[in-house]
Amino acid sequence: MSETINQAVLKRMAGMLDEGATRAVPDTPARTLRLALARAAEVALGLKLTVTAAADDTAPLDEVSDRFDDTLLHLALLEGSELAGYAVVDGDLRAAVVEMQLTGTLAAQPGGERPVTSADAALCGPLITALMGDLLEPDRPGHFGPWVAGLRPGQRIGGPRAVRLELTDGAYRVLEFSADLGPEGRSGRLCLVLPDRQAPTLALAPPSREDWTDALSAAVRAAPADLVAVLHRTRLSLADVTGFEPGTVLPLLGSGVENIMLEAPGRKLVAHGKLGQVSGLRAVRVSMEKARIDLAKVGAPPIGAAAAAPAIEALPDVPGLEDVGALPDLPDIAPLDPIAAPAEAEGLPDIGELPDIGDLPEVGDLPDIGEIGDLPDLPDLPDLPDLPPLDES
Repeated sequence: MSETINQAVLKRMAGMLDEGATRAVPDTPARTLRLALARAAEVALGLKLTVTAAADDTAPLDEVSDRFDDTLLHLALLEGSELAGYAVVDGDLRAAVVEMQLTGTLAAQPGGERPVTSADAALCGPLITALMGDLLEPDRPGHFGPWVAGLRPGQRIGGPRAVRLELTDGAYRVLEFSADLGPEGRSGRLCLVLPDRQAPTLALAPPSREDWTDALSAAVRAAPADLVAVLHRTRLSLADVTGFEPGTVLPLLGSGVENIMLEAPGRKLVAHGKLGQVSGLRAVRVSMEKARIDLAKVGAPPIGAAAAAPAIEALPDVPGLEDVGALPDLPDIAPLDPIAAPAEAEGLPDIGELPDIGDLPEVGDLPDIGEIGDLPDLPDLPDLPDLPPLDES
């Protein structure tokens, strides 16, 4: 009886062991990361490594960039042609990648430290590509696919400072890996800094059908608008342009920093502005006091048309010549009051009608003064003496 019980107990224990041995290990996001890097290293490099730790968190760009120094490889992650994130590979893992791709084996001891090069970025690219490709699988815990979809490794980035200058500020998802490379004492670290594609603005429900007009308006307003700031536009002949040399002066007649034209494509005038600078960069302050001008309405020829001003010769540099800038606008002249019709004077006494002076007497004939007789002959004048000769000296 006891033997039968013992056999039953042994069978039950054996069944429990078989059931435990065949039970699958539960998947977690951390396990997904560890297996993804291990599979990527074996596929891309033929390197069998063991991932000892994997972390997943979200942090601002400045905080993430401060975790790594300039001695590590910073590799751009591109979305199309735009920089979207980056990968960081430490010196030990970088050396292992180079050894496996050049010799096919991993040395027992790592080589000495050396500067990061563009060749290191190119050799580490296949490992990063394989890792993100493994994370794209949609049925694995963690659902990392949306963060790595459409990304590909690019060129080397200079370091943390270049990262802060080139990447858009905001939150990024950080995936960090620590791995045992095989030989005793050899280990490496890798990090993926991915754009946070599940920000609250992206998770909003699509607009309802009633809001389609607002959505269309917002989409149109978000379209890029190219504006050109024009200081002056003139027309020169080919002979003038080919004669340019250092020191040639082109007059900007009537132009100045106070009157900058902002033009849309097609040279359509949009606004006026004033040239200045902001944070060391050139800028144009739009003037809202000047009305927008539509050249078509006033009938003026388009800027740059054949009816423009004739060619202007390049003037030599005249010492002491100062730029007077744009002349101020003259004040408007008030219209003159119309001349009123002459009106009767007020306040003058009435002089009445003038009296009749009557008829004037007739003037008689003037008397005849008679005829004038012959005048007497004048005597001959005496001869004048000869004048002395003139002194020619």
